[in-house]
Amino acid sequence: EWARGAFLTAHLLAAVEGGHPALRQELSELPEEVRLKAEEVLRRVESSP
Repeated sequence: EWARGAFLTAHLLAAVEGGHPALRQELSELPEEVRLKAEEVLRRVESSP
């Protein structure tokens, strides 16, 4: 699951305007610990200037 979370996070970071909704949906279905870490990374990158 960690590899899947990293894969989805990387693709969402590379995507324009937050990525494809299907990737966000897959991310939301990951185990909580993995999902929270991935969301934390996304927030940090998306909020950086």
